[in-house]
Amino acid sequence: MLILTLRDDKVWKPLISSIIITFLVEVKAGGEGWLLQSEQLPSDTRLIPGIGNGHVATQVYSDTIYISNVYNGYTNSTHRARIPSTVGITVTKDDLIDRNYTLDMRRGDQLSFAASVISSLFIAHFLGEDYTIEQWLYAHRTRSRILVCDVTVSRHGDGTPGDVEIRLELNRGDPSEDVNLTTVEYNTTTYYTTGPILEPETETSDIPVVHQFWTKVPYSVVLPASESTQTWRFLTALSTDLNDALAEYESAINSGTSELQQEHITAWESLWSDSDIVVLNYEGGYEFQETFRAALFHIMISTPDQVDVINPFGGLSPGTAAAVGGLARGGKLNNGSSADNDYLGHVFWDMDTWIMPAILMFHPDKAKLMIDSRLRVINATRDNAIGSGYRGVRYPWEQAYTGYETCPWDLAALYQIHITADVSYAIRQYLYTTEDVHFVVNGGGKELVMEIARFWESRSVLRDDDKGYEILGVMGPDENSANVNNSVFTNYNAKLSLSLPQYLRDKLGISYTPDELEEVASFNEVSSNIYIPFDDEIQFHPQYDDFDYISKR
Repeated sequence: MLILTLRDDKVWKPLISSIIITFLVEVKAGGEGWLLQSEQLPSDTRLIPGIGNGHVATQVYSDTIYISNVYNGYTNSTHRARIPSTVGITVTKDDLIDRNYTLDMRRGDQLSFAASVISSLFIAHFLGEDYTIEQWLYAHRTRSRILVCDVTVSRHGDGTPGDVEIRLELNRGDPSEDVNLTTVEYNTTTYYTTGPILEPETETSDIPVVHQFWTKVPYSVVLPASESTQTWRFLTALSTDLNDALAEYESAINSGTSELQQEHITAWESLWSDSDIVVLNYEGGYEFQETFRAALFHIMISTPDQVDVINPFGGLSPGTAAAVGGLARGGKLNNGSSADNDYLGHVFWDMDTWIMPAILMFHPDKAKLMIDSRLRVINATRDNAIGSGYRGVRYPWEQAYTGYETCPWDLAALYQIHITADVSYAIRQYLYTTEDVHFVVNGGGKELVMEIARFWESRSVLRDDDKGYEILGVMGPDENSANVNNSVFTNYNAKLSLSLPQYLRDKLGISYTPDELEEVASFNEVSSNIYIPFDDEIQFHPQYDDFDYISKR
């Protein structure tokens, strides 16, 4: 747990200026800063809360579920493959007099019909004159294939006797345009839906097959007059492996509702026990603390807790300026726009530079999974480097399943090469924090560090001995200028990439072969003499050569 004492708005407000909490309709905080509550859902679907566990995710009540690393579409049209939802169940009754929606990031004792601590749930609470309906939606934290919808109807103690019938409506939406799905009856209570994606990312890419087992949803459920309360449970299991999906579904079906809930609760309590920030002695600290929790919550629902050998973690995608990103979004909109739907679920430098450091201090194991998502595609990135005439590895500006370029904007795909240095910087941050020698020696870390350094050495040119090594024809992070020379951000990040092999030797004791030592010495030579633009007159680093900072001030 991190404890901060904040004394000035200038200290913390810039830290959260880019964070948008999804629940933006009359949001009220509760539960000691763990609950985000509203009496209505946002009309803007981009702001609907998400539930997820790093393998599967959905926005509540939406018609779509996504599986990590399952994309459809060729090259720069690839996007997260839309799977029609089997958990987007709407509960209705004509005589409701009140409703409340809660995103519970950790605990909500006062809302729980089970009167227990609950974690990472979306709760819909409906009130009738003589009954209460509670709907719990969650992606199970330890059973990562499972999505759960629990609906409980409870009769008030002095309520009118008789049956209480509520209607259920499953929002599956239109048939998927990404996956060729077929649904059959598996047994009297369960459907089985399966099918391959329609178009792989490249001509030689794998074609994943979706397997989905899900509980049949009736038109209505009835609380009999003889009972005071009853719970109905609707489960969905999703995987790219048939046996995996079926085993997880049957295990969940054979587990009790309270058992599933308690496993989920325990796992989330473990995550939060090492993740919280407690702000002391500052009037605005509560707002910071609540916002931090919401931001970290959205990272964690899109990040798994362990290595997935069946469906490896594909990495984290960023959100747009209007919505929080992550696994719950990223498909293709009907109008073909990606900007409004979180960049099609592609992975950018945001993961390496902005998202990973935020979680590294709390969960280095999750940071390692993010780095692993880059290591997974190392062979494709070697092809990228060779294809552009250089050595080593070159990461795409937008990574999807394969590691080849999927960015629909040609200028960024061609020139925004700082992404490769961003990956190296993420590794540097991870090693600063963990000193994980095993990862370097046995986990592919050393290989990737060396390959990135090889790329930057081959990408640097010595045109002027006085100026040093230059990197020509790039686009910096501001994305306003393409094909410029000597981006200060790119050059300095490349400098750090080139010096990282020496860091492995000096600080972590990593050994090199004689040939590798010659390479490291060459990397150091370029790193020590790489050109970093600087204006001595006004003591300023221009963004790149010939940058017009007078008119841009």
